[in-house]
Amino acid sequence: MAFSLEQILGFVPLTAAVERVKSGVPRKLPPEFYKRNPGDQVLGNKARLIQYVGTRKNARIAPYGSPPRQIVQLPRESLDVILLHTIENLPLTQELFLQLRELDSYVVQKMAADEIAYQATGAMTRQTNLESSSIHVMLANGSLWFDSDNNLLATSTGAALTIDYGVPANNKNQLNGTISASWVSPSTNIPLHIQNVKQAGINLTGYPITKALYGRNVMGYLLGNSLVQQYMKYNTPQAEFWLKSGQIPPGLFGLEWIPMQDTFFEDINGNVTEIFGHDQVTFTPDITPMTYGIYEGSYPVPKTLMIAQDVEAMLGNYEVKYGPFGFCMMNPPAQIIGVYGDTFLPRLKVPSAFFFATVAF
Repeated sequence: MAFSLEQILGFVPLTAAVERVKSGVPRKLPPEFYKRNPGDQVLGNKARLIQYVGTRKNARIAPYGSPPRQIVQLPRESLDVILLHTIENLPLTQELFLQLRELDSYVVQKMAADEIAYQATGAMTRQTNLESSSIHVMLANGSLWFDSDNNLLATSTGAALTIDYGVPANNKNQLNGTISASWVSPSTNIPLHIQNVKQAGINLTGYPITKALYGRNVMGYLLGNSLVQQYMKYNTPQAEFWLKSGQIPPGLFGLEWIPMQDTFFEDINGNVTEIFGHDQVTFTPDITPMTYGIYEGSYPVPKTLMIAQDVEAMLGNYEVKYGPFGFCMMNPPAQIIGVYGDTFLPRLKVPSAFFFATVAF
């Protein structure tokens, strides 16, 4: 095969692609925080949740042989919720479609296929980012916020939509005096504060506090605390873990400590937005289907790109897909459009079991 001078001089060898900015947002939490359970699936985007309030009262004693005393039924509550929904489309250039049809050139076809796969992965990553960031914002604040253009926010500033999970006021800030002194002071009795938070969790809901999600300043407050320093003198393995990892050792004061300082997302203007407050500690119970969940809605997705002959055939061409979904469609004359979306809602099922503490004040 003969090559022209232009082809020879214009040849540019391609190397392996490099991702200059890594896709995705950090998922710093244990897997159970991101897990979706089949029991939390709902048809469409609306659900009615049934909540029971258990009893911790004792039965009364009575004289033997006396008639039974009447008691009241346990309260049952219902709550209607609407799930978050996202759907976006990604048009691809006509050139990519034409390159896919270059049957005589495997190289051209593969380059087009690789580009389409890369773009599709990026579009799907946006969906995963929204889920991860929503979970992180909820666990940092006990609420979710969106602006007037439906963008997720890290704080309430500029919010046009607020999702309030019903966390009691006494479970926020200094936890109604449970955090009775700032952790900035080396003399603050931090171990006692933690024990009081754990006791409050048991008293309020019966769900033991087992995890502490913490911001970037919290480790420094613990390191500088005189009581914590005394504790570390007699716990060599935890002290060594602290020195080697730069993280609060697991099991310190009976809690699993999870650093959240790297949680962020990129806002609509390209700015990196940190989620967790530097002086924030969120205390949580074990993450189980009873305390926490991600509700997963459904959406009708086409099975094929066929043109239906009638309404019955059109309906038969759709299937109900729970959670993340994606499909392709064509725009004339020859443009591929990818469609990607999700219907979900992270939820604190027992809001009173979560404590959102600000430890420096």
